[in-house]
Amino acid sequence: MAQDKVNIIVYSDDSSRRAAVMNAVGTRVSKDGPRIEWKEIATGKVAMLEIQGETRYDLAILDGETKGFGGIGVGRMMHDEVREEHVNYNVPTINLVARPQDEWISRWSGASRTLLYPIDPRELATAVRELLA
Repeated sequence: MAQDKVNIIVYSDDSSRRAAVMNAVGTRVSKDGPRIEWKEIATGKVAMLEIQGETRYDLAILDGETKGFGGIGVGRMMHDEVREEHVNYNVPTINLVARPQDEWISRWSGASRTLLYPIDPRELATAVRELLA
């Protein structure tokens, strides 16, 4: 990880959940690692526009409990609709879900990791570090 910053999308319709994710992970990937540039997104439509835009993202953390257009659907669309030549092709994703039995649908969506609510800050930070390594 030689870059000086990484771009991470955090998607949830709940601002307190977005804040919890960002607080759990912090402002750097690791003590001496690159700083994190967070992009908060509250709607599925904006999430898809952003991921199909020109900014390169290194990771997306998606709230599977978002009402309507949930994080699992956004993750699936990211994997199905972003073309191979696009800068955001195959961005790793972490799905956050409330029930262990939703892990199968998270895997179906193409998630790199599935973590359960309530957020365990250490577990989330570790997953972020590992996926960005």
